[in-house]
Amino acid sequence: MDALENCPITELPAKSSHVIENQYVYLIDIDGKNMGIKLPLDYKQWDTDPIYKENKYIVASIFLNGQFVYNFDNLGYILIALDDIKQRLKEGGYPHSAQEKYDNLFLNLFARQTYDGELVGPLNIHNSNDPSYYKKLFFRTIEEFHFYARSLHVAGLIDGGFHEYKDQNRYILNQYRITYKGLSHLVQLQSEGKNSKNCFIAMSFSDSKDIKDIREAIKAACEDTGYTPYLVDEKHYHSASTINDAIIAGLRACRFCIADFTEQKKGVYFESGFALGQDKQVIYCCRNDSFDSHFDTNHFPHILYNTPEELKKSLINKIEAWIR
Repeated sequence: MDALENCPITELPAKSSHVIENQYVYLIDIDGKNMGIKLPLDYKQWDTDPIYKENKYIVASIFLNGQFVYNFDNLGYILIALDDIKQRLKEGGYPHSAQEKYDNLFLNLFARQTYDGELVGPLNIHNSNDPSYYKKLFFRTIEEFHFYARSLHVAGLIDGGFHEYKDQNRYILNQYRITYKGLSHLVQLQSEGKNSKNCFIAMSFSDSKDIKDIREAIKAACEDTGYTPYLVDEKHYHSASTINDAIIAGLRACRFCIADFTEQKKGVYFESGFALGQDKQVIYCCRNDSFDSHFDTNHFPHILYNTPEELKKSLINKIEAWIR
């Protein structure tokens, strides 16, 4: 069996590639860090799965961005399985519409500048041996990246240096700066839920000490990862509004949702379902002694825990790996 020249997931060069026990075992370099991977020998059959075949570029992007919750063997190698990939695709939280790709690229370009008006570049994205930059941004090809970059330029959100290839009808972005119009667009994007720093927390609001400890663990996990916890019972809303208005407004304004099903409150089902319907990421969790295999949500992976300390640690790991 021949060794792999490139990682089939990311297309990055595979180092130290060999076959052990019906698996490809190899290393790839992501952002200067070696990552060991084990892949089944029959991975090419994954292309017969329509979900995987249609979303291969998304899988690469999620992987390069570290947005998988990896399964490791006892030697620290990442175990890649088709079922895990399909489950991660089901969970969402990545740009897939044209508008989402457009906004995601703009936010990334903004983050690369160190001060307003800075001319950034030249961008090192033309090395065919390292396609990770545009892949991290959820583009299928470098041409797709340049199409969206050109669209930002035409809209007046960025300006700078483009090289035009008239015979190929394409533009190559070399350097850019965010315009004042772009900065105004940024304010609008940051006020929207998908780009906010708020996390909606759906959980029981009973007065028991156990629930209060769980609440504090969830809040601490949000704050330690740079997000602001949103709990509707801690908010003051206009007297003409109902608590349902506050819940829906809060969910719309939050980037993601943490849903804790301890005590199995019906409101948690509604709130997590509403968030999911808005294509927002939902982190499901439940204390072990409250978990019910008949949950309507049991087909989603849950963080199961025994103590608030376990919950906090697991939530921090999940948020840091999953919410970008």
